[in-house]
Amino acid sequence: MTTFDTPLVSSPTSERRGALVDRLVGGSPYAIAFGGQGAAWLVPLSGLIRDFALEADLESLVERAESIVAPVAPELARVGVIFTPLAWADVLASAESADDEDAPELPTSEVLDTPGASVPGILLAQ
Repeated sequence: MTTFDTPLVSSPTSERRGALVDRLVGGSPYAIAFGGQGAAWLVPLSGLIRDFALEADLESLVERAESIVAPVAPELARVGVIFTPLAWADVLASAESADDEDAPELPTSEVLDTPGASVPGILLAQ
């Protein structure tokens, strides 16, 4: 099913086709599903940022998310990883950043697969 070509059943005997986005705007109920914990997300995120010049948009989004969770930041810090996905994506995307001594170090895949990194990472990438 896509957002642009989804079957719309108007009666038990007839079917018409229309855009899912039109149904959603019209008030049809919906659910959103995201990839599971541990799904690869950093490499795809880095590619999306690079391919579609999303740096500024995602930086703004991450800053807004950080301000929303600021009241519970101490509790979130207990997960053991400081979530810096855009810095990590930059290290992956740029050989200059990767060779820079001041560049952030990429976490291990074990850390990236933990809920503290993978859940917000997957959400951001998707």
